This record gives sequence, structure tokens and C-alpha cells, in this order.
Amino acid sequence: MPKKRAVLLSIVILLSFVTWQWLLSVTVFATKKKTSQSHPTVKGDHAKHTLIDRNIALPYWNRSQTRRLASPSNAIHCVQKPLFLDQGSTFRRPIDVVAKRFAYVWYASSAMYLCSALTAFRLLQQLRAEGNTTHLDVDYVLIASESDLNNSSTSKKLLQQWSNLGGLIKRFPPLPYPELGTYEATYQRFRAFQLTEYDQVIAMDADGFPLQNLDHLLLFNLPGSIKLAAPQAYWFNHRGVVDTAEDRCPGIPLVLITSILLVIKPDMGLFDRVKQHFGSTRFQSKEYQFDMDILISEFCCHDEIFILPKYYGTLDSEFQMKEPLNFDLQECRNWKYMQYLHFSYNGKPWTRSKAMNAKYYSKSVSQDTLDVVKDWFKMAHHFCPKLISEHEF
Repeated sequence: MPKKRAVLLSIVILLSFVTWQWLLSVTVFATKKKTSQSHPTVKGDHAKHTLIDRNIALPYWNRSQTRRLASPSNAIHCVQKPLFLDQGSTFRRPIDVVAKRFAYVWYASSAMYLCSALTAFRLLQQLRAEGNTTHLDVDYVLIASESDLNNSSTSKKLLQQWSNLGGLIKRFPPLPYPELGTYEATYQRFRAFQLTEYDQVIAMDADGFPLQNLDHLLLFNLPGSIKLAAPQAYWFNHRGVVDTAEDRCPGIPLVLITSILLVIKPDMGLFDRVKQHFGSTRFQSKEYQFDMDILISEFCCHDEIFILPKYYGTLDSEFQMKEPLNFDLQECRNWKYMQYLHFSYNGKPWTRSKAMNAKYYSKSVSQDTLDVVKDWFKMAHHFCPKLISEHEF
């Protein structure tokens, strides 16, 4: 009998252990399934991490109607898409835009930047001709100070070419801040806020160029009373997502933006708001604030600027093979999503020698970038042969 009891006791203990293991496995599976639904996995190199912390990979946890698409993740390409692929974005219908007017806007203060703006202007015309929004009433506007672009025959010829392509030139008086030097030039971009004859405009830096037809940004419905949109400045720490910015917005979390491309509902009130910052200095460095600093201080702190995906403000250094930015952001990258490319790495094409450009572009840049940069060089050389040489790469 004692042996039978011992055997029965062993069987009971074994069954209890098996049952406990089964219940544990069921619980773990259910927990993993629930967690995986709220924290999606990412393919590729990030797959080894299995689950992704929402504060690291998914859209900014402190989201709002303007920060809906912001992300602090190196997997930012897995999170963000161009607006026309984003289900949360709405656009005007063709029937609603018959009487509306739109514009693409550039600012140039020198012949070289005017050459680059002219190149972007022509490339955009070609991209628009291939699309289905040619019915839109769109102007191509060059903002120029009355004191700029008048001192050389080269500038005059480029201005004439701008007009020949159907572009408009709007001159404004110089801003009354001569002591600001180059900073004064960056503030002139805010003249786009004063173009109230248009319903919506896209203001682009002259030292960059569109890769796609951007008309959908003209038709994009900015949420609520928001009148500005700008791309996430993803090259800063944490992709530009800052939980505390005591030097700019004490106690307020924000997403840093870049001013290389702006979607604007022109309004004189916007210009008055930025004008009060002209000549102001940064909290720590005491240097004058650039245009981007002013926009962050005045609008980002108060959640008044819509954060565009980084595709609308992509730096060329992201495709420079030896750059950390290239390595860090490889996940889910899709070149076809890129909308606007900004020259940023090691200066501009016109600040490097012909030999330096050949070395840089032939050995250091991805093929996709190389192809579009070749197109840029070809077009720029056509407009300004004295300023831009033909590429040799």
C-alpha cells in the first residue's frame, strides 16, 4: 500500500506540474498577443528587438492634431508616409478649387541662389506637367528684396529667364535690420506670409529641389485654425522630438521643425508674430535666431504648426554613404516617397570645386541620389553656365 500511495502521489504531482506549465504558457501567449497588437513589430534589422517601445519607434506619444505624424524613431520611415498615402489626411476636391489660387514661392538674395531657385522652378514645372493637377491656378513666385539681385548682369539675365518661364517677381523693401547681416536675408522668407492674394502657398529654400509633384500640399486641408505646416527636423537628437526645451518653451514638450519647406495659409497676422522676433537671440548661445528658431519659438511651443513627414524636408546627407544619418535611417527607406531634397552635406554644389563635386558624387552617394543630382546639374548648367559647370561623374 505505501508503494501504491507513493506512485499515486507522484502521478498527482506530475499532473499538477504539467497543468501549471500549460496554464503558464497560455498566459504568456495571451500577453504577447495583446502586447504585439499595441506595439507592432518592424521588419528588417529591427526585427531582432521583437517589440518596439512606443516612445522610441511609434508616433510621438504626446500627439495632437498637429503632431499626429511626428516620430522620434530611427525607424521613422516605417512610421511616416507622404500625406497622399496617409489615411488621416484630407484634401480639397477639384470642384472646391475652381476659384482658388495657389503659389510656389522661393526667396533668393544672390545670383547663385537665384540660379538654384530657377532650376527648382523648372524641374517643378516638368513634374507638374506629368501629373493630373495641371488645372490648378498656380503661380511661381520669386521674393526679392529691392536691394538684391540688381548689381550684376548675371542676376538680371536670370531674372529675365524667370519671367520667360512664366514666373512672377515680387519685390519687397529691405527689412530695417542692417546690423543682422545674413540673418536679415533669412527673415525675408517670411514675406511669403504676406502673399494674401493666395489661398495656400508652398515656400521652399532655393538650395534644394522637388523630387515629386507637390500640388497635393496645396490641396491639403490644414487642421482646424492651423495656418502653417513644416517637416520634422529629423537630423537632431531623438529625431527632433524634445520632451523639455527650457531654452525655448519652458515646461512644454515639442517637435522641432525645419523651414526648408513651408506650407502656408498667408496671413498678415503671421508676419506680425514672427516680426517681433527679428533680432532676438537664443537663450544659451546669445546668437541671433534664424528663421527656423523663430518658427519653433512662436508656433511649435503653442502647438500651432502641423508637423509634416520628413519626406518633405530630406537632407542629401542622409544618402551620403559614410554619414551616420545614412546608416541610422536605412530601415523601411523608400526613395519613391522622397518629395524634396535639400543640399546640406559639405556645402552646396556651387561651393565645391568641379573636382570635389566629381569625387563626392561619384564615390559617396547612393545611386538614386546620383541620378537626380545629375538632372539638377544639367538643368542648372543650362540656366547658368557661368555659375554651374557640367557634372563629370
